[in-house]
Amino acid sequence: MNKTSALFLAIAASSITLGLGGAAMAQSSQTGADMTRAAAETRAAAQFARMDANSDGVLNAADREARMRARFDAQDANGDGQLSFAEVQAAQSERQA
Repeated sequence: MNKTSALFLAIAASSITLGLGGAAMAQSSQTGADMTRAAAETRAAAQFARMDANSDGVLNAADREARMRARFDAQDANGDGQLSFAEVQAAQSERQA
């Protein structure tokens, strides 16, 4: 495994971890609030649609790869196919803002 692949995997794993943490925080903000079944189903459908990158109605490896590539491309500011330390830091700062 080359350094670029290892960096890509590390960034993908951290992005997924951050995404799961954000989902947990969003759910904890609902604590104490009543939610109807319809509201829960609407919310679940919206989350599923967001994760279904190719809109085929199935969540699979192709969707995960498409989302990881989109995250990578968003961080790769100069489009050279590599992430520099500055690009990673800028993406992290943007997420924190």
